[in-house]
Amino acid sequence: MFRFLNTSQQQLLPLQKLCLGILLTCGLQSLSHATVGGKQYIEILGYEAKDQKLYFLRHTEDASGRLPQLYYFDFQSKTPEKEVEVKSIYPQSKTGEIDHFSDGSDVAFERALKQITRRLDRLYPINPDIFKINIKKQDTVQVPAWADATQTVAEYRYEYNVENRNYHSSTQKAVSYAPELNVKQAFRIPKQDRIIVTVEYLGFPDETMYTDEDAVILSKH
Repeated sequence: MFRFLNTSQQQLLPLQKLCLGILLTCGLQSLSHATVGGKQYIEILGYEAKDQKLYFLRHTEDASGRLPQLYYFDFQSKTPEKEVEVKSIYPQSKTGEIDHFSDGSDVAFERALKQITRRLDRLYPINPDIFKINIKKQDTVQVPAWADATQTVAEYRYEYNVENRNYHSSTQKAVSYAPELNVKQAFRIPKQDRIIVTVEYLGFPDETMYTDEDAVILSKH
């Protein structure tokens, strides 16, 4: 037996579908932006000789749609080993806040990034195995596991520096979920008595083994 809808009920159906679509879209976007866990890695872009700035990108592979974050080291500043976050090339929301998430049309961001990379000199890659990580302090604590808060995992809190025979860094900090820090990349900086290396460690307490990577500046002894 068929049931016929009256006119008012028929008019409500498209509206109900529209509301359902909006709720699903918002829910998916919230879920995407709230996604945690994912590999982070450093891409060294190059050195700008005029302003003495070294640029790099931090990529995040956590399915959130987050744009790579641009940073630089300013070798003319009083703290040349401190990374500076670049915000000017990212879109802004209606409230004026920086929007770090991709909406699928990132032409303006890509154009601004390309304008910066055009002025950069390439760095000289060197063997990362010639560098040593000196652990100055290590604390190990038990923290709740991400997947099951009733379980705990070991969290290793490090203070360390990186050095070789001629260069060394200032003291750095890292939180790892494995007792290991590794020098992954190393580059000599043109027209500078400095080297940049990246240090990789397990940055997420999960069996997926997501790693983080930090950029570290070394100066001559």
